[in-house]
Amino acid sequence: MNAAAVQMGQDLVALDPANASYYEAQYQTLQASLAQYQNRIMTIKQQFGGTKVAATEDIFVYLANAAGLDLVSPPAFTAAVAEGNDPPASSIVQFEAQLKSGDVKVWCIINRQ
Repeated sequence: MNAAAVQMGQDLVALDPANASYYEAQYQTLQASLAQYQNRIMTIKQQFGGTKVAATEDIFVYLANAAGLDLVSPPAFTAAVAEGNDPPASSIVQFEAQLKSGDVKVWCIINRQ
């Protein structure tokens, strides 16, 4: 996310150099507003980095990676659920076994409502 924001700022300045100071100010405002989010991610990483977690959808991969969590959900399972499809039977079996093992400490269920 940070790299995308930096690149957007650079692109805007390249397209409209006359307003470079405006774009820099907007970038600083964005960074300030994201600070709380980024600090929370760092806290999770420090306290729970490496913890085995499971998720129902693959969108959680980004947060898990940023927070240093060990996302163990089968990719075929999370991708299918995210797309509204039935997961492959083998991925369901694997996912259920992971949950029953007791190794998974957090189960993130994505609610689309």
